[in-house]
Amino acid sequence: MRPLKGLTASEIQSRQLLLQWEPVGYNLTRCHTYSLSLCYRYSTATGGGAGGNNATVRECLSVEGNTSRFTLRDLPPFHAVHVRLALANPEGKKESREVTFQTEEDIPGGIAPESLTFTPLDDMIFLKWEEPLEPNGLITQYEISYQSIESSDPSINVPGPRRTVSKLKNETYHMFSGLHPGTTYLVSVRARTAKGFGQTALTEITTNISAPAFDYEDVPSPLSESESTITVLLRPALGRGAPVSTYHVVVVEEDSSRQVRRRELGHMECFPAPSSHGETPGGGGGASGAPPHYYTAELPPSSLPEATPFTVGDNHTYNGYWNTPLDPSKNYIIYFQASSNFRGVSDPICPINAH
Repeated sequence: MRPLKGLTASEIQSRQLLLQWEPVGYNLTRCHTYSLSLCYRYSTATGGGAGGNNATVRECLSVEGNTSRFTLRDLPPFHAVHVRLALANPEGKKESREVTFQTEEDIPGGIAPESLTFTPLDDMIFLKWEEPLEPNGLITQYEISYQSIESSDPSINVPGPRRTVSKLKNETYHMFSGLHPGTTYLVSVRARTAKGFGQTALTEITTNISAPAFDYEDVPSPLSESESTITVLLRPALGRGAPVSTYHVVVVEEDSSRQVRRRELGHMECFPAPSSHGETPGGGGGASGAPPHYYTAELPPSSLPEATPFTVGDNHTYNGYWNTPLDPSKNYIIYFQASSNFRGVSDPICPINAH
């Protein structure tokens, strides 16, 4: 005779609706054989993110005719759900008007771990992430936690304290600062709605190592000189993020542009290594802009536990490098450089100290 009336929701949750309507009677069905269906639809994004496409889910469920209550389950949180009732007998069908209900928010889905991208430096990490594919409501904030879990620097205590940072809902990035070089951090990111925090996305990020540091306050003077040798004081360097792996004594022959070269060296990286051990003196230069130079000695860190005199030009061989005697008719600048490596990768920057 007419559609059913009074379709309401007596209870609304994030993933289900408890619906009720007026009782079905013979005054409506006009027939002892009839069927009652509850139909609903809602739109949902597919593909995730702003570029996702909207798809519509539609379904009709058969409801027992002697009931006036039904629970719709497995609904998406924070969605508009459009519901109608269809009453049918052998002569036809009457549909109620469509009523819209809004499911409540829920905790957000997890941030996809593959959406975490980062750029590590030696004492900083720049981290970015994407909104959860299933926000399940309005994101109110993000929470980032980080903790050092591994370091090749024995002076760093691991695991370190866990620190937490809160970010605004539109800040899907963070710059970590004040970190230790050559240290692995466990980083977690999670989103929050009014219902609480969602699942955490985890990743491990290792900061780059820093160049070792020397404690020379200024350029030291030679301890002694002879016609073919110069004795200098070598001090050990302090590894930052990784222990010092190798020391090199480098000899540069001075020329008329000495001051220019020394200024250039202030902005240089390491003197490039010779193509082979024992390469002839005076080689070098090349694309790096380094002046002609040669390695005269390679020293292991164990040979320099403290400040130690070293004689350049003593005619000995140090790990394959010939410490060739110096030419008394020439002037030289002696450089001492240290390098570190971490997990098999050498640090590209070496501090250089001139004598």
